Amino acid sequence: MNLISSKAFPTGELQFKPATLDTWPDFETLFSLLPAPGMCWCMYWRKTRAEWWGHAEENRAAMRALLEAGKVPGILAYVDDVVVGWWPRHGASFRGLTARRLWGS
Repeated sequence: MNLISSKAFPTGELQFKPATLDTWPDFETLFSLLPAPGMCWCMYWRKTRAEWWGHAEENRAAMRALLEAGKVPGILAYVDDVVVGWWPRHGASFRGLTARRLWGS
């Protein structure tokens, strides 16, 4: 599966798939694009700052472990069978989430 480029955004219908072991290669592709997602691997909400900051490989392994345990931590978005986005699952228990962390107060 190819990743979109900024010059040619797909124009097809938006489709969604759960993040599972089957879609792991797409998740990896998406999170390997930029430094920030590649460092966090969407573990920001699941760990303390000290646990996730600067631990890209551990975060990647932790996300993979969630999938291996049968968890569905979010959904991937596709256009024309190309992964274009990610939404973390809402309603899950996210350790370390506080009003201060959300609003910076």
